[in-house]
This record gives sequence, structure tokens and C-alpha cells, in this order.
Amino acid sequence: MTRTARIHTLAALMVLVFLAGGFFLVALVRNLAIFPLGGELEISPSRGQALLGALVTWGIFCSAAAAYMRTFRRSPSVTVFFVMLFFLFSCLDVTKAGQIMIPATSWRHFSPILSRVTSFGWIAGTLALFTGALCAGGGALQRHGMSLLAVLAVSLGLSWTIPLDSLVLPDNLVYAMGLRLSVDTVMLVVLFLAVVSFFQAALVVRERRPLFTALAAAFLALGRGLLFYRAEISLIIVGAGLTVLGATVFAVENYRDYLLE
Repeated sequence: MTRTARIHTLAALMVLVFLAGGFFLVALVRNLAIFPLGGELEISPSRGQALLGALVTWGIFCSAAAAYMRTFRRSPSVTVFFVMLFFLFSCLDVTKAGQIMIPATSWRHFSPILSRVTSFGWIAGTLALFTGALCAGGGALQRHGMSLLAVLAVSLGLSWTIPLDSLVLPDNLVYAMGLRLSVDTVMLVVLFLAVVSFFQAALVVRERRPLFTALAAAFLALGRGLLFYRAEISLIIVGAGLTVLGATVFAVENYRDYLLE
């Protein structure tokens, strides 16, 4: 996969997540009862906090992806490419807003489908970060396009074939996937392994920059997990802070390497 192809892929995904976010934001504003011309949508406190977390996630990751696109446009780093994919797939959390609006419509049967879209973003983002960690550790991923297709294929397969527990919608507005071994548990393990791979790469070269990059990846992983699963204001703030810190440190350390290339 050439650098130009990677740029075009990221640009196309960025347009899609921006359009998706705009659609859900406009629909939400039109249905909120607090606006004079809005509808009669009322949100419970717990779901309102989860909605806030989803909107914060979309805003942070969209901003990070746009900043990275401008900063690393000519970077040959495959790790940075997959981290940007991690940002863009994470933006799909904005679809949680649909779970707030669906109960007020006659389209309730779309709720599990929308949850699968959200889960796809979570799974694809996690696998993208893990793939980027393998590249940072010297993994032989010569066919980057095939690696991306594998991430998409696995994410689609897991998010659309695993049974959902659709009886109760959890506080984070995403139905639990899996009956015995939860897909969420597997993805958390993969996220942990991604961070471990970054630290392993840093220990091998014994330099400061890879170590700070690994710390940034740990902040991103922890922040992402909090923003996806938690619906408490305090944890949303912590998750947002960790995500911003991780994205900033990762950009600073990798930009120095980019200047030296």
C-alpha cells in the first residue's frame, strides 16, 4: 500500500465519520425538547452522560485525526497510519446518539443494528491500534493494504455475527456481545497486548522516544476504554484527558522521528 493510497484511505474515512457525526448531531438537535423548534425527546441523566461521552469521543478523535492528517501527511510511518485509523474508527461512537433517539420512534428494531455499528468502530479501532503496535515492534507487515482489509474483515465478522444481549441496553448505550466469552473482554485483552507491544519495542531499542510513544499508547488505550464503556461524568473527563494527552505525546514524539527521516 503506497503512501498516496494510505492518504486517500484516511481522507475517505475522515469524510465518512464527519458526515456520520453531522447527521447524528443534526438529528439530535431536532429532537431535543430543550430547543424551541425541537421535538419531545427527553433524556435520562445516565443516558445523557453516556451521550456526552459519545459526543466528546467523536469531537476529540475527529480533531486528532484532522491534526494528524495535516502534520503527518507525508510521513512514511505505517504505525502512525494505523493510529490514525484507530482515531477514525473510534469516531463511530457518535452512533450511540441514535440509541437515545430510537425509543421515541417506530424504528426500535434498528437499535441492535445501530449497536453493531458502534461495536464495529470499537473492534476495528482496537485492532488498528494493535496492528500499529506490531509495526512499531518491527513486525513484518509488508502488505499494509492486506493488513487493513484483515482488520476490516475481522471487525465486520465479530460485530455482525456474534449474538447480542438485546434485552437490556447498558449505560454505555451498546448491547453486550457474546454469550459465554464476551467480545468486549477479548478486545480489552487485545488493547492491553497493543500497549505491551509498544513497550516491548521501546525496551528493545532502549531509547527515550519509543518509551514516550509507548506511554502515549497506554494513555490512548485507557482513555478510549473509559470513553467507550463508562457513563460517569468524572470518568468521561478522565478518559478525555488521557486521550488528549496520549494523542499529543504520540504526535510530538513521532513528529521528531518524522523530521529526521
